[in-house]
Amino acid sequence: MSTSFPYMVENGLQKNLQKIKLFISLLATFLIIARYIPFLNDYGGIEADSGWVLGISKNIAQKGIYASNVNAQTLPIKTIAPSIYGQPSIHDNEGYLHFYVDSVATGPGFILPQALMYKIFGEGWWQNRLWAMISFGIALVLSFYFTFLLGNYLSFFLLFIWIWGTPYFTIVTSFEAYPMATTVMYMLISLFLFFSYIKKLEKFECSNELKIKMWHYLLLCGFFAGMAFKTKALALIILGAYCAYYFSIMLKIIKNPFARFSFRQKICSFSTLCIGFIFPVLLYELYRAYYVIDKFGIDAYYQNNLMITQKLLERDSGVNFLYSFLNDLGFVYRKIIIWSDVGITSPVLFWLLMIVFSWLFFVRSNHFLSLAKRTIIALILVQISVHYIWFIFASPTGWMQHLWISVYLGMIYMCIVVSLIYVYFDRLIIERSDTLSSKITKRTIWASLFLMIVWGLSYDSIKFNFSPRITKGDLQRWNSNEFRSSRAFTKNEKIWSKLNGEPRSVIFELKYQKEVLDFFKKNIAPCDRIFTVNGFVVPEISLMTNKVFFPLSTFSWYLNEKNDKCSNGKFYLIMNSYIYGLSPWKVCFFSVDAYVDKIIKDYCSQIVFSNYQYMMCLMPRGIHG
Repeated sequence: MSTSFPYMVENGLQKNLQKIKLFISLLATFLIIARYIPFLNDYGGIEADSGWVLGISKNIAQKGIYASNVNAQTLPIKTIAPSIYGQPSIHDNEGYLHFYVDSVATGPGFILPQALMYKIFGEGWWQNRLWAMISFGIALVLSFYFTFLLGNYLSFFLLFIWIWGTPYFTIVTSFEAYPMATTVMYMLISLFLFFSYIKKLEKFECSNELKIKMWHYLLLCGFFAGMAFKTKALALIILGAYCAYYFSIMLKIIKNPFARFSFRQKICSFSTLCIGFIFPVLLYELYRAYYVIDKFGIDAYYQNNLMITQKLLERDSGVNFLYSFLNDLGFVYRKIIIWSDVGITSPVLFWLLMIVFSWLFFVRSNHFLSLAKRTIIALILVQISVHYIWFIFASPTGWMQHLWISVYLGMIYMCIVVSLIYVYFDRLIIERSDTLSSKITKRTIWASLFLMIVWGLSYDSIKFNFSPRITKGDLQRWNSNEFRSSRAFTKNEKIWSKLNGEPRSVIFELKYQKEVLDFFKKNIAPCDRIFTVNGFVVPEISLMTNKVFFPLSTFSWYLNEKNDKCSNGKFYLIMNSYIYGLSPWKVCFFSVDAYVDKIIKDYCSQIVFSNYQYMMCLMPRGIHG
């Protein structure tokens, strides 16, 4: 009894400590979300890319179809036709676009939970944001809790200050239908399960019975890694990190937590993780195959696969290996200093310190870190390293949105490693001090020096905002060219369009969208057709009006079609702030004002609505038809 009592006390203290850390993580998450809610209530409209994704979720919930309201046809009479974006597209008779947005952009890992939100809670402004806010909140809790588990209170404090001080980096992912925060959530759940698995291997004797019981950790670990991949294709890096870890064990490069496992059991453990990964991927692919073939035929399925392949390899987040490295070193450098987008004043120095810290950490951390902690920190480092290598050497663009996942994980990693380096040097100082006054003096000097280094590297007064209230002035500053083009040292439009920081898109203001919706309710009949300027498809308004919009390239066809069931309806053209109004995004396109003026001159008979972000005009058929 006396032997077990200290263990019981220690175990109880550990459990209470974990509860305290979890409570602090929840409190920090609540503070960040509570800071965002008033801003979203006043200014947070739905952006165009969100309209694509939310339209699919709403159609799944209401109509049972995996399709967007966005019509991308160039040949309206065809079910399978070239799209205005250059890839094959599949449309039904109502104009809905099926399976165009896939995990290359945003996959079922986001779309299906959001569809469930619509199914349970119905339509509305907050329902549009619900799954984004839930997954963002879970990702924040896991991030803070992970910094406690792998680091200490200092690492938590650094991460909280960093996220709090750069609201533009996370605020958009907290309410828009973007896959990044949801992907991070799945990845962190997977890492937490793997951490628990390695921890149990460390703590207990590995009997055959225990090995079998613990395999469900690996199965779930693989499952959530698969869900991350089916939310955003770039999350495939997490499987790559697991593979690198197992191969390192097989080659005896790192310490083996499976020492009591036979070779067959090691293979089985890795296979179990892979089976978990494959399950959600295979389930979705079987569903997509059955859905497309059943509704549209085998050729449509082939064309849909072709579209996915083209989007993966040729679009903005694809692969153009070494092209930019060999042809534009300036562009490569601007991608290297992407840390400036999250407030780092000396990105190159930051990279060097990250490398030095990582080396020092892996050389010395075995003295005060468990194998489970070292393993997870190493896995995070492998993930972000692989992602950075792709981004710098193979990505055809320098857009932060394509690296957001690894920048966020990199922030977690740096906060953990920097805090551990602090602890390591602090211990050295204490060990080499003879008297109490000597310890206090040395520790004070070291702590001051450390904080000066962190402050000097991390604080950019232009980028950081610690005010508890986010205002419209902040929104205008984030949308300004000066804030967005932090990595562009030239006014050249080509360079600027290849670079894009955070927030990843213009934040559309809520009141301007409500004005458009009011206009639709009062003036747009069911048979009226809405056209868009080809690639600028305005899916956010299409989503909220439950109406299919058509590209301008199909206007002539519908104008002359005698069998159109809505032959008596009016035709309208709509533009959003990507090309109309006072939008900073207009700088990405050449002579956009002249282009818009020409469109209005050629296609509009009368402008019937306009505000800061939207314009609608009546087209010729509405005057003469």
